[in-house]
Amino acid sequence: MSNYRTNLQKTVTDVFQRLKNGEGPFHPIALKQNGNVIGYLHVITKSVISDREAIRLITKWRKKNSKWFPTVFPVTLAGTARWAQKNLIDVRDRILFFVVDKKGRRIGHVGLFSFNYKNDSCEIDNIIRGEVGLPGVMTVAVNELIRWTRMHLHIRNIYLRVFLDNVRAIGLYGRCGFVPDKLIPLYKTGTASEYRWEETCANRNINPGKFFLRMKYSTTSLR
Repeated sequence: MSNYRTNLQKTVTDVFQRLKNGEGPFHPIALKQNGNVIGYLHVITKSVISDREAIRLITKWRKKNSKWFPTVFPVTLAGTARWAQKNLIDVRDRILFFVVDKKGRRIGHVGLFSFNYKNDSCEIDNIIRGEVGLPGVMTVAVNELIRWTRMHLHIRNIYLRVFLDNVRAIGLYGRCGFVPDKLIPLYKTGTASEYRWEETCANRNINPGKFFLRMKYSTTSLR
């Protein structure tokens, strides 16, 4: 790995480690609409494991939106806590932010993961609106997260993946400046109650059951 890529990886992991440990200073990312602050992005720190209300909300939102996740399984409070520890807090280059209103009410979350230092890229994921209110806030949240990622992490290429049949989400991402980049075939593995959509399949005779649409952020799409 080149010095540039090594330094980029160190920047990302160091920043995320400090933020998830609750080490300051970190100012919540302000979400502005027509010049007015309507909410903030708050880092989900390691204290989330013992935050019963946070775990309850993440569990509730996951259940409500389970069909839009590539992995489907029975969602429980205990399982969410384990996921938060193993797949969020313990992952050095993954982070999640709560979207909150001005009163501190949590209404959704959005995060970053899948960093590719060779390609100077990452993906936005877990874009979930969990509660009603603040129309347009998720568009603002995604836009502000992109700005923060470029300014503080120096990542140039930003992608996301969305099921091709999730028309509403694709519209949201288009308004944020994302354009179609690649179709990725997906194959279902598992059981009726617990399954996963995977990008590879050993049996070449099986047709894809779904597709991811990979989208790339492009400033030219906003002109």
